[in-house]
Order: sequence, then C-alpha cells, then structure tokens
Amino acid sequence: EFFKLGVPFVVFDPIDVWWGLRLNENGKDKGLPIVVFGLEHSDIKLEKDMGRKIAQAVVRDNISCVISTFGLPKNQQRHLIAEFADEILNINNSPRHIFIEEAHEFIPQKVFGEMGKVFNAVSNLIVMGRNRGLGVTILNQRAATVNKDVLTQIDNLLAFRNIAPQDRKALKEWVEFHSAEGDFEKFM
Repeated sequence: EFFKLGVPFVVFDPIDVWWGLRLNENGKDKGLPIVVFGLEHSDIKLEKDMGRKIAQAVVRDNISCVISTFGLPKNQQRHLIAEFADEILNINNSPRHIFIEEAHEFIPQKVFGEMGKVFNAVSNLIVMGRNRGLGVTILNQRAATVNKDVLTQIDNLLAFRNIAPQDRKALKEWVEFHSAEGDFEKFM
C-alpha cells in the first residue's frame, strides 16, 4: 500500500523474509521493484559498514528497500542498523516509512553493553523521526521484550495471540496510558 501511494519504505529484516516483496503473490512473477541488501536473497551484498551509505542512497534516489541482516553476527547487525538510523534521521527530507522487524533485537527492554548505541539510534528514530517525515512500524511477537519507553511513543497497537502474563502486562500498561481506565478488558 505504501508503494501504491508513492511513499518509499525501508525494512530492517533480521529474519530474511521481506525480500519476497519482489515476487508476485504467485511466487514466480515480479512483485515490487525494491532493492534488497543482504547475504542470501539480495541485489547488493550487505556489509556491516554500509548503514550510512544505504541511508544516503535511499534518500538521494528516493527508493524502497529491504535491509536483510540475517546471517550477519548480531554485533554487526546492530552496528549497521545504528548507523543507518542515525544517518536517515539526519538527512531525510521527504515522507518515508520504516518497518523494524524483530524490534526487540534493536530496542530491547533491557539495554546493556554494546546495545546502547543501537538502542539510542533506533529509539531516536522512533521518537524524533516524525519530525523528519519518517513513520515507523515496529513488529515483535512479545510486547514484554520491547523497551517500554519506546512503546509509549507508538500511536497504534495491533496485538494478536498474546497469552503470556508478562506480555499482557506490557499491553495493559500501553492501553491504560493511551486511553481511559477499564478499556484493557475490552481491548483483550
């Protein structure tokens, strides 16, 4: 839908599934004309120091792309995403949307050690991106593993099959923060 409306998008994809957007729903014909950076299903081979260059190309050429970090060591994935997030926040000048798959890998509930750099870059992107024309969608299976300070910044929440008590608690806090008390039971 973003593509149809002419709004370019970027996907952080640590599970290597979004490259399939290039295929039609029959799995054979061409789908969306997007660039895929990655290791296995890619147009351009991904290296850990490409984050800033990818952000510059995305803005300069106004393209949609998938950044598939699957196969890179976690520290290299985080380095690349941190550099991309810092750069795009600084240079973006038009409407663009960013999807962050497996968000807990970049904005975890518990931040320690090397995680500080990627956490700061991605949380800044989420918090300040709207001021630069950037919309952000975070995707994660477990609400409890995503940083709660970041969760307070989201405007819309879609939650499916959350049965673990800690995930329900995280969702309850979000619902109560964004609406009148008592709405959580209706929400669930």
